[in-house]
Amino acid sequence: MTTFATLQDLAELDHIAELIGTTVPPERAQLILTMATSAVINAAEVPIIQVVDDQAVVDGNGSDRLLLPNWPVTAVTDVTVDGTVLDPDQWRWSRYGELRRTGGRWPLLPRAVTVTYTHGYPPEEIPAELVSVVLQVAARTVSNPQRLNSFGDGQVTAGYGGGGTGVQVIELYASEVAMVHRALR
Repeated sequence: MTTFATLQDLAELDHIAELIGTTVPPERAQLILTMATSAVINAAEVPIIQVVDDQAVVDGNGSDRLLLPNWPVTAVTDVTVDGTVLDPDQWRWSRYGELRRTGGRWPLLPRAVTVTYTHGYPPEEIPAELVSVVLQVAARTVSNPQRLNSFGDGQVTAGYGGGGTGVQVIELYASEVAMVHRALR
């Protein structure tokens, strides 16, 4: 699986660099980055990684606009209505998944429109905000591998603000989920 951040990105975080170099083997750090990337993808609720020539079958709604199920849209190569291929001058698309019929309306029929399109980000163009969330989650996981709520040594107590479930799943905080959604607008 492609991760949104690299081991080098993680090692460059000031408060984690020593941990990566001395106590966390690269294989474990890579696994943590993979799990953090998966958590961000799950929080996004739409595919983030680019899918080329995906096909969507959508209901016609009787208007001149349809919404494609996944975005950002980077190309639309083919639009078919009830088995008839439309000429490219009969439709327009937007980055946000809007497919507009030019000079007409989509039929008011279920599963009437088939669209072949490319959506998502190529790996080298993942928004910086998503990379930031992955690094934040990975750093938190490295610094608190037991997922403790808090830790005290008798003199100082540190609160982590989450964890403690014993489940080995990486979860995003609500603020991180919000950051993922903002990045994808």
